[in-house]
Amino acid sequence: MSTLQDLRSSNHAAPQTGGVRFAPSPTGRFHVGNLRTAWISWKFAKALNIPWVVRYEDIDRPRVLAGAQEFQASDMREFGMKADVTLIQSEFYPRHLELFERARTEGAVYACDCSRKDVLNALAGMASAPNDGRVPAYSGHCRHRGLAREGGPTINPGIMSLAWRMKMPREDGQDDVIIARTSVGGEHFVPAYHWACAIDDFDGAYDLLVRSSDLAHALVIQRGIQEWLMKSHGLTRDFPRVFHTALITQNDGHRLEKRTAGVTLEELKLNGIDPAKLISVFEKSFDSGLLSAAFDGLRTLEEAPASMTLATLG
Repeated sequence: MSTLQDLRSSNHAAPQTGGVRFAPSPTGRFHVGNLRTAWISWKFAKALNIPWVVRYEDIDRPRVLAGAQEFQASDMREFGMKADVTLIQSEFYPRHLELFERARTEGAVYACDCSRKDVLNALAGMASAPNDGRVPAYSGHCRHRGLAREGGPTINPGIMSLAWRMKMPREDGQDDVIIARTSVGGEHFVPAYHWACAIDDFDGAYDLLVRSSDLAHALVIQRGIQEWLMKSHGLTRDFPRVFHTALITQNDGHRLEKRTAGVTLEELKLNGIDPAKLISVFEKSFDSGLLSAAFDGLRTLEEAPASMTLATLG
């Protein structure tokens, strides 16, 4: 098993492939919404004549289901979709760690020992939300405390791990999201979704990211991390374009989940709905004119409406 010291000597970054990036989590079989997003991302890659990159985001180890990656790849093959580049996010863990340590050295992140209850209580007592209407992520309590620094205050003795937050532009710390967790002594490091995703997208230099509209909130967070990456690396580049697909929901408006009954490819086939029929449904529900859109200088584009029910999908 690799030690943190072994990992610190590695610089395993995601390859700079460009292309269209689709990033499923191998936590179960695809539901119809996942399949539609995969299909749209593949269609973009074909229309733009650039690589289709599938990155399996497996860093949340407790949620990863054995065999799920193979099931997902098999489902995509039944639709005629085969990745030009396949990546496994956990293979870039050394890079996530290396940049976390750089961010610590540069003072771009800080330790936080607030419990979830502490955060919720502090937010409930705040007088106002940010002017742009976004819900604050944090109260900013630990931003200037200097935890985990020599001579800093004593860490809450009941805390088993430390959260690490990125310093976003708001000086009050309300946008400072958790980007990693470590043991109090620093022996263990677990990157958060936003940290790993922002780094891998930065290293991959993708032309277009395709994901569901329920991840639209991630854009500001991940671009904030990428702004730090560019500054730290002395680089200037455009952010990748992002296309948000409509979120497919149950008819009552509740979101689909991988455990929702009746919406995986295997279940649909048992009901006489094969990949060819699903592709026909996808084609009718998707504005193919978006594939040739030059984005007119925009860096983001989304389907309208941002969500649709299974009944609306057809």
